[in-house]
Amino acid sequence: MTDRLLYNVELERHDWPALTVCGGTAVEIPQTVEAMLSSSDADEVERHYWQLENRAVVQGQLYSSAPPLVSVLIAALLGELSRPARIGALELLYQLVTGTSHPEEAEAHPDLGDECQKKAREGLWVLYRELLHGESDAAKDILDVIETDPGRLRFYLAQLVHG
Repeated sequence: MTDRLLYNVELERHDWPALTVCGGTAVEIPQTVEAMLSSSDADEVERHYWQLENRAVVQGQLYSSAPPLVSVLIAALLGELSRPARIGALELLYQLVTGTSHPEEAEAHPDLGDECQKKAREGLWVLYRELLHGESDAAKDILDVIETDPGRLRFYLAQLVHG
């Protein structure tokens, strides 16, 4: 199974038309995510990033498509991505784990922020690998939010300084 196939499988696992984004259903999320993650052009990655950032999460407010999107991004980080795509995935992941349920979603999905953080914790070691061997600052920002063991994070951060 190729790396791209891994996140494609995760994309296919979810019923995107049944999930919400700002202004409707999440039916276009898989195509937009695939376009962002498969691009090596920074401008193209940014264009697709904003299509996701302004739909699944808008100004820190999350829609029901956010938790599944976290799972897809974690799966993508396991594989080979261009640097712009990796940075875009990490930035979007940060926006998702720091968000809270949009008022339109609050009744049906009151804890979308917690759900996103829980999904991100399922990929904790992917983020630690990123911290030590990839986009350290972006990974640290996410780990600052989701890590429940601050001592572990301090230890790994010390490895960056001494390693």
